[in-house]
Amino acid sequence: METRRRSPILLWKFLTAELLRLVSLTAAVLVAVIAFAASVKPMTDGLLQAADLLKFVLYAIPPMLSYALPFAGGFAATLVYHRFATDHEAVAAHAGGISHRAVLMPAVGGGIAVCVVLGCLNEWVNPSLLRRLEHMVTRDVAAWIVQEINRGKAVEAGGMSILADSASLVDPGEGSGATDLLILRKFIAIERDKAGLPQTEVTSESGWIWLFPWEGEAEQGGRPQPQSRVVMRLANYIGVAGGQWRGRSDESIELAWAVPNAFRESPKFMRWGELRVLVDRPERITRVDIRRRELAMLAAEHLGMNHLLSTAGESGRIELRDTEGRRIAIETAGMDNVGKGWLLRPGPSGKVLAWLFRRSSEGSVQPAPTELEATGAVLIPSMGDERFNRRYNFRVDFEDVAVTDSTSAGRVTTRRPAYAVTGLAPAADPSTELLSLAAPRLLERVRRDPGLTQPDARLAEAVRDLATAVRTVHRQVLAKRNERIAIPVSAVLMMLTGAVMALRLSRRTPLVVYLFSFLPAVVCVVTVSGGQQATVQSGPAGLVLLWGGVVALAVYVLWNYRILSRH
Repeated sequence: METRRRSPILLWKFLTAELLRLVSLTAAVLVAVIAFAASVKPMTDGLLQAADLLKFVLYAIPPMLSYALPFAGGFAATLVYHRFATDHEAVAAHAGGISHRAVLMPAVGGGIAVCVVLGCLNEWVNPSLLRRLEHMVTRDVAAWIVQEINRGKAVEAGGMSILADSASLVDPGEGSGATDLLILRKFIAIERDKAGLPQTEVTSESGWIWLFPWEGEAEQGGRPQPQSRVVMRLANYIGVAGGQWRGRSDESIELAWAVPNAFRESPKFMRWGELRVLVDRPERITRVDIRRRELAMLAAEHLGMNHLLSTAGESGRIELRDTEGRRIAIETAGMDNVGKGWLLRPGPSGKVLAWLFRRSSEGSVQPAPTELEATGAVLIPSMGDERFNRRYNFRVDFEDVAVTDSTSAGRVTTRRPAYAVTGLAPAADPSTELLSLAAPRLLERVRRDPGLTQPDARLAEAVRDLATAVRTVHRQVLAKRNERIAIPVSAVLMMLTGAVMALRLSRRTPLVVYLFSFLPAVVCVVTVSGGQQATVQSGPAGLVLLWGGVVALAVYVLWNYRILSRH
């Protein structure tokens, strides 16, 4: 009767204990060196204070462990199995009926353990610690701007390069609502086009920058994403646009932009579930959300104008509302595009007639509308000058207008050379629906809507910009997901490579053996990193390079194992 061969439990315990000891020791040394090396640049750049050095190193240890642990595992497996082979214990085990496969089981188990640890680090530990590291080196926006300018460096913000002789941080004062106020002296701001060439240049003796706390839209799950809103005011400025002198102005101008939360601008700060959400809602990335809002506003402007043109042609009357619910009705025979807006053609009376209905308070009688009788009127669409906070609205400019309004003395008519009604939107405003759509759904909506198929340069460019931004985010998510799988898998293969090469080259020195296992491991890691970048640039085709190194390392291990099993 054939007896079942027992597993070499004692041998496995010995090899596992040695592997655990050497992996821990090697990983501790590697992580300490890498963590201190990572703190050198922030320290020399002045972004990290000496008092925070130890905290920075402690926070950097788990993220650095993700890079050090695979190599530590491969090094430990090489040393443990090389000693096991040179002491002739491998020969004795084989003579006792223990197969090479059984001898390699501790390396397999160790590799799986390292794989699990790396998975936990990448999913739960590293994202939160990387956010803390980012917070330590970036600090607040105001301190960073002051520090960079006083060191003679340009600050890239709001699509502009900002330079100044000096910057100082002062108290913004009570009631301003700002958290910080910066004063810049001998200031210049340069806005560049897509090719990186200077497009607009503004110089000023002094400039003021206010930083306001501002909450972005709530993301999926109800968690708001914090951002800072920056407002810059320039006085007595000189402007140059498109290489043409624009003169000097004694009036002040204001520019505004949003400073995104750095913690959500890279997939490396996100967990697997957040990456999954990012595929459906790439507007969590600020640069995508800016383009999404831009396209939504342009599409809303086109749909709103199409509705107004249709209404004017069918009924000879258009209606608009403002943000407070007030309504204006305009009688017109049609609308003609005049470049900056739409000219409202006079009705049968030869005049453009309008009625402005003001909202009454609850329970009161609806007041009589304000009547407007103008010789001409222009409907001007506008989305505002602040790209980061677009607002879709119309303005109606009446010319040579008679305004009849209700007063305590009755209905009174006055004549005015001009009368403007601002902040208007069509009664059927499409912007609310469009802004509620995620970026991929918005692109689909715009592409299939027959009212948006007519050629328009601004709309077509906005579609291309948003599609490119969404595609880039999807590629980043794809690359990051595959990298987080490939690195743990390669860690298992690295430990097996070290163990197999140590048994096969038992008569060589440990350094030579480690060279035959270390170089393939390095090639594997390099191809994973290069494949991630290639996936971001080229899409799924880059996965061939990302996984090619892992597959090659697996083939290398199997080939050497077959040679080992024959001898």
